[in-house]
Amino acid sequence: MCISFKKGGELLNNKGIASVEAAIVIPIFLFAFLAIYHIINIISLKTIIFEAATETSEYLAERTYLEEVGIEALSEKIGDYDIDTGLISGVAAASVVFPGYLDDRKMVDKYVVGGVSGITFYGSYRDEEDNIILHLKYKIQIPFISIEKQFEIRIKQRAYVGRRIDEVEANNDDDIYVYVTDNMEAYHISRSCSHLNLSIEYATLEMAKESGYKKCSFCGNKEGDMVYITKEGDCYHKNIGCSGLTRNVHRVRLSEVGGVLPCQRCGQ
Repeated sequence: MCISFKKGGELLNNKGIASVEAAIVIPIFLFAFLAIYHIINIISLKTIIFEAATETSEYLAERTYLEEVGIEALSEKIGDYDIDTGLISGVAAASVVFPGYLDDRKMVDKYVVGGVSGITFYGSYRDEEDNIILHLKYKIQIPFISIEKQFEIRIKQRAYVGRRIDEVEANNDDDIYVYVTDNMEAYHISRSCSHLNLSIEYATLEMAKESGYKKCSFCGNKEGDMVYITKEGDCYHKNIGCSGLTRNVHRVRLSEVGGVLPCQRCGQ
């Protein structure tokens, strides 16, 4: 819209004002648009780098066992020479493996200072508990702003080393795995023991009492003429979700159950 008015007998209009406003607003709009565009890309970039780092740690964890077997075989060949197991075990190979897991390498080269080579793994190591610790550092710079910001990622991944033969032999053969519930009334040799896999039946309250079942201390006082019973238990239940009808089973070593007695059904 062009508004005309007179000043001193001359006809004036506001075309010049509109041009000035456009010259100011359009660059601000473009700057805001580009800022939002690059912020979205940077968020995506951080996700890409994190996923690649996670997959790299999993790869190194999977390779650890094979590499350790190779180290032992090499030790037999060369005798008592020192071997840098920290280097051979794979953490040093992270920078070589990592680029292959990047879903969008062009975006990394665009925003990361130094591109893929700018992502460093200094400080990565394998600890005494066979955990692989990856420590990534990189800097991001928005193309039209000369501001750099450093980001760090730390990932802890358990190495897949299994159990050594000497460790297995060192264990007592009698220290077998057994199964226990939360209350640990008895330990079970078989996971399929009927005491662990309850068979729940629906019955009337009168039938349950005639069969010798007593009311559950947790849910037995609730109203209702129908109840739940099990062949292995001695209580009737009004609530199917009662803890007396559930079993949280844990697999543990026999030495961990203390003085708990074996199950009369499967522990003999």
